[in-house]
Amino acid sequence: MAHTYCVARKQMEKSLAIFGFNLQKSSASIWFEKGRFTKIFVMLQRKWLELMNAFELENNENEIKKIVKAYEEKHRNYHNLNHIKDCLEKCQLNEETRSNKELKLAIWYHDIVYNTFRKDNEEKSAQSATEFLGRQNVKQYSIIRVRNLIMATLHNKIPNNEEEAYMMDIDISILGSHTESYVQYTEKIRAEYYLVPWFLYKKKRIEILEKFLAKKNLYFTEYFKSRLELAARKNIENEIVKLKSKT
Repeated sequence: MAHTYCVARKQMEKSLAIFGFNLQKSSASIWFEKGRFTKIFVMLQRKWLELMNAFELENNENEIKKIVKAYEEKHRNYHNLNHIKDCLEKCQLNEETRSNKELKLAIWYHDIVYNTFRKDNEEKSAQSATEFLGRQNVKQYSIIRVRNLIMATLHNKIPNNEEEAYMMDIDISILGSHTESYVQYTEKIRAEYYLVPWFLYKKKRIEILEKFLAKKNLYFTEYFKSRLELAARKNIENEIVKLKSKT
């Protein structure tokens, strides 16, 4: 058992080098003990390298370090690396998204800037993505697509095309999850707004949820609509009832 642990640890040290993490440091060692790296970081490392290869770019280790650092900010309870991991995994579920490199890059960057007290997070996130792609001399067509995909996560209008529809559906797929996961999601969102007084959070949250319910469609692709629409509406309705019952 001890030998297996040492081998796994050495493999992990090599895998995590791209992120700039050193398992010799105590805090990183603690995270390794919890199995956190094995579940998230190695998978994300592989996804990033695959994406860079799809764009025919270098590994861009410094960029992935910046991205990871952003999503590891302490105030992120939901909009963190787990959210990115979940979105990337959902890209693999159907043929339309599996090979879409612009969609996958947009997912990496769509919440890289996340300040609960600002309204320009999507704009700044899109700017971060376009600046990176610009430095890599990626074709303007791809840069525009990535920007539009990130801006689509404002969820304030219907998508302009199918890939924007998939971006939007993947981003809010959590709404159609099973009850336990949805409740955990609502708790994480509340934690991100812990500085907002309860009465105000309750009011604004209900307003947002009711706007979602008022939409003709929560999901725009047949893939997600057929699988998540009914469950999402039920989850939202239950959350509204729960919020209204609390004082």
